[in-house]
Amino acid sequence: MGLVFVLFIVVGLKFENSGAICLGQGGKDKFEVANNYSVSDLPNRPVNVRLTFFISQVVDISDKKNELEVQGFFTLKWNDSRVSVTGQPESNGNVILAANCVHLLWTPDVWIQDLVSFGKHSIIGQLARLIIHKNKEIEYWQSVNLRLTCPMNLDKYPFDQQECMIRFSSNGLTNDLQTYEGSIQFSETAHLAQGALQYHMTLEPLQDNEYATQNCKNGAKCWPQIAAKLHLDRYFKNHALQVFIPTGCLVVLSWISFLIPPYIVPGRMVLLVTLLLVVFSTYASQHELAPQSSGVKIQDIWFLGCIVFILCAIFEYAICLFLKRSMTRIKRKKITKILEKQEKEQSKNRIFSIRQAPKNGSEFKPSLESKQVGDMSVSHNRDLLELLANPAQAVLRNPGQTDSGTSYGDVNDQNMEGEEILENIDHASLRLFPCAFAVYVIVFATVFLV
Repeated sequence: MGLVFVLFIVVGLKFENSGAICLGQGGKDKFEVANNYSVSDLPNRPVNVRLTFFISQVVDISDKKNELEVQGFFTLKWNDSRVSVTGQPESNGNVILAANCVHLLWTPDVWIQDLVSFGKHSIIGQLARLIIHKNKEIEYWQSVNLRLTCPMNLDKYPFDQQECMIRFSSNGLTNDLQTYEGSIQFSETAHLAQGALQYHMTLEPLQDNEYATQNCKNGAKCWPQIAAKLHLDRYFKNHALQVFIPTGCLVVLSWISFLIPPYIVPGRMVLLVTLLLVVFSTYASQHELAPQSSGVKIQDIWFLGCIVFILCAIFEYAICLFLKRSMTRIKRKKITKILEKQEKEQSKNRIFSIRQAPKNGSEFKPSLESKQVGDMSVSHNRDLLELLANPAQAVLRNPGQTDSGTSYGDVNDQNMEGEEILENIDHASLRLFPCAFAVYVIVFATVFLV
């Protein structure tokens, strides 16, 4: 046991004073560092770091959380003259080490803007490699998942275009101590998943390798950077098929109500109210699925327009019903005046018949002819008034009468005054509403799509 303890002390001293040794496969020494090596000391000033990030998959784009998640390969390369290869290298003169050897070396200072989480992939071990080239270039490769915050303006949803910044910079080393060169790459054939499927993506690399809040020439700190903008253009086709075309068809269906006679109240009201409820239900479900925004979204404006057009159709019918009731009251007043006038005339005729003296001394017999005619006229007009006041009861009291539907108000009554006015209103609405909706669609497309 004492011998083993002495061996550990010797190895520890060698690590501290003679240079660190990382054991590779088979226990062979792969590399060592200088005696005065420190992981906190820069290899040189400035250190030129070659950084490359290749995006192989866009895992998710969450417009509700304003987050972007990508998967790719993260590569860092830098030169360190204090590191030397030992043991038997590969055929090309390079040394391939496990990823856990990287903590024995100086590593670049890397900071990622708007980083939410940084995940390293692993199976049996980490999917990472550390390679020391024969020209003392050190290369570190890692398969990673990046979840970044992506601020989004969703007022134009679902016609919105977003920009997500992917920026690698430094946390403490300014541009005079560490510089970056390299690129962020994105394949057009990269795999897309979940929320990323609804976007068309293009990557715009930024050429400026310096990042600062102020102008570097004015003495502000400048930081090295490798950055790119990921442009997101939302596909409109899915939303058109799921939202805009169906709700537009509901508005078109509301125009059928103008072909239904105004006196068919149940059929016309059921159609309009059902269409209105369907639009409300569709809007509620889409509002639940859509991302939140501080303002009014374009999709909300479209739904509001569809609701307004169906409400206008209901108001148009309400005006027709109001005019129908007003005309019915006018008719009742006219018939009432006619009845009163005829009753007065018949009363005078009956009195005249009773008071008329018989000729040639014959026995007096009152004349009933004028009374019968008057009673028939009064009875007919009273039936007409009752028909206007309560058509259902009038038909029930005359079951033998043939019902053409006008008694219940199920079809247009050609004998009623003002029916032509109601028909003209419906005919005008049947022309006006499609034209107004077409203008609305053109203005909507011009303002929000062009």
